[in-house]
Amino acid sequence: MKNVYLKLIFLLLFVLVFTTGYAIGQPIKANIEEVNIKSHIDILTSAKYEGRLIGTKGNEKTVEYIENHFKSIGLHSFIEEGYKKEFETVSFEWIGSPRFNVINNNGDIVDSYEERKDFTIRLDNMSMGGSFKGNITHVINPKELIESSDKFKDKAILINYEDDSIKKLGLSQEEVDDRLYYIGKTSVIIYPETHPIKEPNINLGYKNKWLPTKGFIKIGVNDGTYEKLISYTNEGYKLDIHVPISFNTVLSNNIYGFIPGSSYPNGNYIIIATSIDGLGMNCKKEQYLGASDNATSTSLMLELARVLAAKDEKIDSTIVFAGFNGKHIGSVGIMEYLRDLLVPPEKTEIIYLDNVSAPEESILKIATFLNPRVNRLVGKKVLNQFDNISNQLEISHELDDSYVDGEHILFRNSGIVASILTYNNNENIGTTLNTVSNINLSKIKEVGILINNYIEYYGNKHLLLEVAYIFMATWWLIPIGAVLVLLKCYISNKSKQNKLGLWLNSKPIITTYLLMSFFITVLIMQTKHNISEITGLLMQDVNVTSISLGYMLANNIFSTLPMIVYLSIVLLLIILIITILHYFSKKFNKTSYLLFVSLVTYIVFMKGFNNFYDYRYSIIYPKLLSFYNSQYIVILLILLFSLFVTWIFNKETQTKNYLKLTIMFLTVFIILTTFTYSPYVISKEVINLKSTDSRLKL
Repeated sequence: MKNVYLKLIFLLLFVLVFTTGYAIGQPIKANIEEVNIKSHIDILTSAKYEGRLIGTKGNEKTVEYIENHFKSIGLHSFIEEGYKKEFETVSFEWIGSPRFNVINNNGDIVDSYEERKDFTIRLDNMSMGGSFKGNITHVINPKELIESSDKFKDKAILINYEDDSIKKLGLSQEEVDDRLYYIGKTSVIIYPETHPIKEPNINLGYKNKWLPTKGFIKIGVNDGTYEKLISYTNEGYKLDIHVPISFNTVLSNNIYGFIPGSSYPNGNYIIIATSIDGLGMNCKKEQYLGASDNATSTSLMLELARVLAAKDEKIDSTIVFAGFNGKHIGSVGIMEYLRDLLVPPEKTEIIYLDNVSAPEESILKIATFLNPRVNRLVGKKVLNQFDNISNQLEISHELDDSYVDGEHILFRNSGIVASILTYNNNENIGTTLNTVSNINLSKIKEVGILINNYIEYYGNKHLLLEVAYIFMATWWLIPIGAVLVLLKCYISNKSKQNKLGLWLNSKPIITTYLLMSFFITVLIMQTKHNISEITGLLMQDVNVTSISLGYMLANNIFSTLPMIVYLSIVLLLIILIITILHYFSKKFNKTSYLLFVSLVTYIVFMKGFNNFYDYRYSIIYPKLLSFYNSQYIVILLILLFSLFVTWIFNKETQTKNYLKLTIMFLTVFIILTTFTYSPYVISKEVINLKSTDSRLKL
C-alpha cells in the first residue's frame, strides 16, 4: 500500500510540472520564405494579369494560378470539381476617357475638370455610363426631395449628402438617389466626395442581382470643384459630361482549399481569407497593379498554405484558405459565400488579410467589430489571443474592437467570428502607383509568423493546453494531496495495532481527496471559461473569486440533476448488463472484471451522451470539451479516472464485493461526466437553439 501512495505522489508532481511547462511554450519561428512571397507578388502584378479585375482574362489567370498552387501543395477541395466555386456577377469596362466640362449657352468650354484630380466616377447601384449636356440645379431645400416635381428632370443635380438639412430627412444616400432618379428623373448626380478622389469608388450593389438597362451618371468631386460648380450654376452655365463605360454580366470564381484537422468535419474551422481581385485598368488603359491591395495578402495566404500543409502533425482545427473575388466592385465574392456557406458558420473563425505590407515603423492593426446585442465577447477574446501572441513575438500592433472599414464586417454582420489584420496606411492604394517597389517583405513575413503561431497555439485544441491553465490555477491541490498521502501512510504504519491506524486504513481519505480535487478543478475550468466568454479575457487572465465559483456551482447543480435523470435509462441498461456480468464474475479476476465493466459502460454511455452533445454549438464550450476531445479523449479520461478512483477506494477499504465496486465505479463516472458537461450541453442557450434548430450567432 505504501508503494501505491508513493506512486500517486510522483504522478501528482509529474502532472503539475508537465502541464505548467506546456503552458509556458515559446513562440514558433515559422518557415515562411520571403523569396516565395516576392515571387507570388511579382507574378500577380505582372502585365499579363491586367490588374486582376473580376470578369477579365487577367482575373481568370489569377484564379488559375492560385488553383495550381493549391494542387501543388496537396490541399483538399470542398467540391468534386476542384477548388473553384463559380458564381455570376457584373463587371465593367472603360471604352474611352471621361469628359467633364462646364460650358456656356453657345457650347464653349468655360472650365474643364480632370478625372482622379478634380473628380471621380462613382459606380454603384444605379449609376451608369452615358453622355449629358444640359442645365445644373443645386438642391438647397430638402423638401424638394420628397415632393413630386419636374425641377430635376433631365438635369445635373448638385447635392451634399452630408448637409444637416439633408441628413434630417433620415434617408440614406441610396434612398436620396432613388428619389432623384425615379421621382425627379435626374440625369446626373454630383456630390462632394469624402472618398479619396485619386482612388476609384466602386460598389456595384444591386447591379450584382440585376443589371439595369439605364440609370444616371454619378460623379464625386473635391470640395473646391463643388464650390465652383455652385457658382457656375448660379451664373446659368451648363455641363457637358461623357462617361464611356459599359457593364456586363460575367462568370467568376471564388477559390477554396483546406487542410483537414484531426477533428474534421465535426471540429472548428479557421479560414485564412483575402481578396484576390484588383481594379484592372483605368480609362487610359493604365494598370492598377494592386501590389499592396491585395497581391501582398494573396501571396501571404499562398505561402501560409504551403507552410501549414507541410506540417507532419495535424492541427485540431481545419484550416481553410479562401480567395474571395470581386472586392473592388462591392465584395461580391464574400456575399456569394455568405449565401452558400461551405462550413458551419457557428464553428468558423475568419482571419482576413488586407494590405499586409507597410513601412518598417508601421503598426499592425488587429481588429474586429463587436456586436452590442451579443452577450458572448468571442471576438474580443480573439483579439486578446492575437495580442498575446503579438507580444510574445514583439510585433508592434494595436487592437480595435469597433473597426468597420474592412471586409471582415460582412462576416460579423452574419454572426460569424471574424478579425482583420491590416496596415491601413498606404497612400498609394487604389492608384497606379501601388507597385512592387512599395512592398516591404519583412512586414509581410511578420504577419505570416503571427498567424502561424496563432494557429499553432489557439487552432489546436490540445487537451494539455487548457488543462495547463487549469492546473496552474489549482496547483495548491497537489501539495495538499501529497501531504494527505504521506500523512496517511505515516500514521497508518506507526499505528497499525491501535484504533487510529485501523480507522485510517479503512477510510477512503485519498478517494475523497481525488473526487473533491476533480470537482474543484472542473468548477474552476467552467468558471474561467464562463468569465472568458462574457468579458473576452483569455483563460490565463481570468481571476476566479468565491462569488463566481458559487454562482457556477449553483448553475452546475441545477443542470447536472436533469441530465442524470435523463440518463437514468442508460444507467438502467448498464446496470442490467453489469448484473448479468456479475453472475458470471467468478470466471474473471478483479482487474479483468473492472476493465470489462469499463468497456461496457463507455459504449452504452456514449449512445446516450450523443443525444445531448450537439457539435454545432461546441464553439461555445471550453476547448477541453470540443467534439473531438469529447468523443475520444475527455470521456475516456473521466472513465479511466473513475476506474482509478475505484481502484484506490478498493485499496483503502479492502472491498472484495464485485457488485459494490461496480456501483462505486458507475456512480463516480456518471456524476463526474454530467458535472463536467451539463452546464453546456443542456444550458438554456443550447436548448433554445436546438428547439428552433437555429444556428449560433456570435
